[in-house]
Amino acid sequence: MILDRMNHFFKSKNYHYELTFRVVLYKKQLVKGLQEINWSEADYDCFSPLEQLLIYMNFNSKKFMNMLTGRISKEINSLTDSMELVFSFARP
Repeated sequence: MILDRMNHFFKSKNYHYELTFRVVLYKKQLVKGLQEINWSEADYDCFSPLEQLLIYMNFNSKKFMNMLTGRISKEINSLTDSMELVFSFARP
């Protein structure tokens, strides 16, 4: 997803937005952030290092937002199901 966006940015001749120094700086910071991620780190609390970077960078992608909210929703639902199971055994 990120590579597709970056490839489009580098190869496109027409942009649906104004190409400014700020846009180029954002892309540069995104690439730098991706390079700094410890990809071997498998132990994290809530968000992966990649998700943390994209949230911090305010990565504006519907696909990313759908993936992230879908994952969070799954985790909430699994916790809700687990809590219902725990409470069902605790009732007299």
